[in-house]
Amino acid sequence: MATAATRDGHILRPLTNSSQRAAVIDAVGGYDISSDPAWSELDVLSTHTQFDSIEVVPEGIFDAGNDRFEAVATVYVVLNYGSGDDVLQTTETFPAHISGHFEGSRASVDSADVDTSSFTN
Repeated sequence: MATAATRDGHILRPLTNSSQRAAVIDAVGGYDISSDPAWSELDVLSTHTQFDSIEVVPEGIFDAGNDRFEAVATVYVVLNYGSGDDVLQTTETFPAHISGHFEGSRASVDSADVDTSSFTN
């Protein structure tokens, strides 16, 4: 089985604590990515990009050590092109990497990295 490590060298292991997993799912699901620096990667994809939601992949939640977590997620957006009567609207999904930490039993998202290469390449 392949292992992965965080930037500071901690080995990532699946997060098995069910209450912490639930806290991560809640934190990521409630995260407004449009307030994150990663939003600029999404905003440039259309004349008016709208954030719809973000959903964590439950099997992709990892313990990163030192009360930190990393997670794989999917970001859902609506892309709008044109104006007036000449408008095209489409929905897209993009994979994301989420980093965060625990404060007691609560999880908080620190950052999100969104991969838009499937759309831009």
